[in-house]
Amino acid sequence: MDAIMYNANLLALALAATGALAQAPAQSTGSASSSGSPAPLGPKIPGSNTLYYCSDPSDYHMTLSDVSINPLPPQPGSNVTITINGELQKSITEGAMHEVEFGKIESGKLSMIGSHKQDLCKNLDMIPDAIMKHFGGEVHKCPIEAGSFNMTRSHPIPKLPAAAQGLDVPKPQGEFYVKASTTLGDGSTVASVQGQVHHLSPILFLPIPSFHKQTTLSTMHLPMNEKPPPIRPRIIIHGGAGNITPSNLPPHLYTTYRQALLKILHSASSQLYTNPTASALDVAASAVSDLENNPLFNSGHGAVFTTHGTHELEASIMCSDPVRYRKRGVGVMKVRRVKNPILLAKEMLERGNEEDGGGAQGHVQLEGETCEELAGKWGLELVRPSYFWTRKRWDEHRRGLGLESSDKLYREHRRRADRGMSVGKAEEAEDEDDIAGSLKFAGGEGDEGFWAGDVSWDGKEYLPQGTVGAVVLDRSGMTCVATSTGGITNKLPGRIGDTPTLGAGFWAEEWDILPPHPPLNPSSHSIQPRSQPSPLATLSSVLSSCLPNLTPYLPLPTSDPHLETSEPPKPVPSTPSKRAVAISGTGNGDSFLRLSAARTAAAIAQYQSSPTPQGNTPQGSYPLQSSLTTIAGPDGKLQRSAAERWGRTGEGEGGMIGIDFVEGVGGTVVADFNCGGMFRAWEDERGEARMAVFRGEGDGRGGGR
Repeated sequence: MDAIMYNANLLALALAATGALAQAPAQSTGSASSSGSPAPLGPKIPGSNTLYYCSDPSDYHMTLSDVSINPLPPQPGSNVTITINGELQKSITEGAMHEVEFGKIESGKLSMIGSHKQDLCKNLDMIPDAIMKHFGGEVHKCPIEAGSFNMTRSHPIPKLPAAAQGLDVPKPQGEFYVKASTTLGDGSTVASVQGQVHHLSPILFLPIPSFHKQTTLSTMHLPMNEKPPPIRPRIIIHGGAGNITPSNLPPHLYTTYRQALLKILHSASSQLYTNPTASALDVAASAVSDLENNPLFNSGHGAVFTTHGTHELEASIMCSDPVRYRKRGVGVMKVRRVKNPILLAKEMLERGNEEDGGGAQGHVQLEGETCEELAGKWGLELVRPSYFWTRKRWDEHRRGLGLESSDKLYREHRRRADRGMSVGKAEEAEDEDDIAGSLKFAGGEGDEGFWAGDVSWDGKEYLPQGTVGAVVLDRSGMTCVATSTGGITNKLPGRIGDTPTLGAGFWAEEWDILPPHPPLNPSSHSIQPRSQPSPLATLSSVLSSCLPNLTPYLPLPTSDPHLETSEPPKPVPSTPSKRAVAISGTGNGDSFLRLSAARTAAAIAQYQSSPTPQGNTPQGSYPLQSSLTTIAGPDGKLQRSAAERWGRTGEGEGGMIGIDFVEGVGGTVVADFNCGGMFRAWEDERGEARMAVFRGEGDGRGGGR
């Protein structure tokens, strides 16, 4: 019976650590299945608890007549007493499996955060006898015979470590899901129990430093026994780069781009500052989604055409934390019907934590029809091909090929693009004639809009060949980059650019900086692989003090208060520190591809040292701003790659934006470009929104107005 107690404790302590409320969610709210589709809660388990069966308990081999948790909710730093009464109708034998799952429910949809599955009998064999006796019972191994049981056990719930006492750590609101199931070798269910909670305990939201996986919460300590400084979120976005000049971007059009970028920046930064659990992934994807919806920019609704008069969209997303997201980064390409390709990329990254990747398996790049099929399966909005059409981009396409452009031809070709396409409910919007309307800034319902200029094109106007992108640092210290594009005007169908290619047009990564003085060991100047624990890894450490062999789960977003920093060069920490960077490129994608530009810039920051009066800086601390300038700045590697073709074909043109974060120091916004201009907007150190296009604005890199 101790095995039953072991598994019941696993669920109860998991719920205790996540701060279960005394009042369970209403029956009508429902639960969610592992596939993400809503499912009703099963019957309530008798007793003082917030637990429900996952389905009809008559289908199970175990009946629970009472499960009581006292106190409810449990309190960190005190004991929790768990009483379990019931009956096991069928013996548990070799082949039985136990699984615990964590997830978050939003709008009735379950997003799995992590899961842990183990062979129950083998796990019992590995549990030391002393641990089993700690549960208050005799040592039992499989087979576990059928029969009734009545058990009461008490366990301590660890309190916050002393170094974290007093931290103003919020309890994020939301509906979180915990499920524990035990099955026999024949596939039948012993029991399947779930619980839902509306708050997460502060114990999951601590800023956790590096430590080995075997370290428990009770032995963990913060660097130098000091409270880590809170992390101030940062954000920068871009809207493309290229042959932008004051002559092809007159004041009224400059103002249009300025208002559009600042509006999108404000929306994204508001999420960062008002939602304490906002992750860099969520905010970056949201910002790029807004850019995709705006016909000013070369992505989504404003994407450029191929030579065949079609759209083949690309998008990518990547996070610096290799623990939170298994795939780290993904790219989608040749997308033709997904309204927001960046949301497809985000979904693919998040679902990568599932065993089959949500249908995408372990792949990090997918294209065409496969993307459309997955988008439909995942519930993303699909549109007709004509949704991406705008008259301005079509004129650029036609004139670039030396072909006639007229209102009549535009309407005819636009209708032709939708032939053979089924129309679903999401696509029944009015088929508006956007000869002029498509040039209007789509700022949302109620927005007055801004005009993007006349439809005529004189051959000297800025022709988009870049992307849109966002780089975000959240309060947990994770950086994320999101990028989307239509590609290069009049590209050949089937051309794949840098945007969906890992390392070319985007990159995010983190590593440890080890201080040079005093040396920690003979290899103190090397870059050590980082195993950054997540909040759910912390939860597993909490449970491991009572329950052995619980491996770390994938993490939840974390949260800390704001950090005030200054923009001048920041000091190198004197203790080992995490460093995280993220980079988004824009410009001539083929040039970025040849150089693996984004990864190369990150590698320079990670592996190059720079001399100082006191000696070389620690390897891994080279400024990201200098790295970006080396690649994308004037006379940088991108420009040189064009050789004699520079300034004639658009080859080598481009720019980069990024964020450079050092633990204990803060985040720095960086940018540089080698061409006429780069549309960019960011929040400076004072929290003020800034926007710039040309180099003469401010310092030409981070400066603006």
